[in-house]
Amino acid sequence: MQFYIIDLSKLPKTLTDSRHIWGALFKAKSKEVLTMLKNEHPEIADAVDQLEHLNADKETRALASMREKARWTNWHIMESYKELGIEQGIEQGIEQGIEQGIEQAKIETAKNLFQMGLTDSQVATGTGLSIEKVLEIKNSL
Repeated sequence: MQFYIIDLSKLPKTLTDSRHIWGALFKAKSKEVLTMLKNEHPEIADAVDQLEHLNADKETRALASMREKARWTNWHIMESYKELGIEQGIEQGIEQGIEQGIEQAKIETAKNLFQMGLTDSQVATGTGLSIEKVLEIKNSL
């Protein structure tokens, strides 16, 4: 099995090879070019006929157009969801940062209140921390 990759922008002006002829078929932008290729190169006449038939069929063109629109719509929707996800991630990150900052501030306040000689229940009431968390902080001092 062989695969050929043809850069259509680099096709030679003289079509000497069957790969060049097929490349010219794919590159054709007008009916005149297709007709010329069909007349000069009978080996691709069937392909040109099929291409003309497909292009003439309104239903086939409509289906191709709908597929292209669906692809574009799906891409657009996915990009929108991606942007929404990024925005939500940023919001959640900010919220978590604020919560962690508040928690850290409460812990520092609890330490200061212990240094002032307040009781466990007073520190818990003053900081809004649970008594378990206050005891944990007291044991770490």
